[in-house]
Amino acid sequence: MDESTTINIISLVLNIACSVTASLLFLFILLFIFRPHIKVSPFVCRSPSKFEDDKTVYFIKVVNHSFFPAYDIKVNLQILEKYPVPPAGMMNTRMRPLELVSYTHSHLVGYRPSWWRKQANHCIRFRTFEDLDSIVKDDMKSVEVQVTLKHGLSGLVKVFSEEYSDKSQIKGGTFSYGTKFGVLN
Repeated sequence: MDESTTINIISLVLNIACSVTASLLFLFILLFIFRPHIKVSPFVCRSPSKFEDDKTVYFIKVVNHSFFPAYDIKVNLQILEKYPVPPAGMMNTRMRPLELVSYTHSHLVGYRPSWWRKQANHCIRFRTFEDLDSIVKDDMKSVEVQVTLKHGLSGLVKVFSEEYSDKSQIKGGTFSYGTKFGVLN
């Protein structure tokens, strides 16, 4: 093997390594910039239902802040019960499902500025008739919501969650319209 062949092999290996590194770096930067950005409301709204004989209904709002749509949205609502485990005194968590009126949604459009859109289709509310007030009164119990969705650009599945553990996180009224998490009384 002469010197020019050795230089060509080293040059080839170096070029392949640089190309693979640049491709991976580009992919990670692209996935980081365009990753799904979903917000789950930091509180739950409680109000009497206008349609179900004045039952109390609890609402949880989900907002898509990503430019790209989300698909196959699934929401799980569950009670987290903490209990001590002897002899070390550590805490375990038991999860029990709560019932939602509808726990799936097929499509959630991407966020657009208010001057571009006419409606807030990038926001969705899920509701339950379970008594969340009595659950969060107990110091050893909390309510957790998990939102699982598929990102429209990358097709990657991501899980977002929020835990409600205090009665101050359940507010009377309804959510304001649009992207903000305000409360209307």
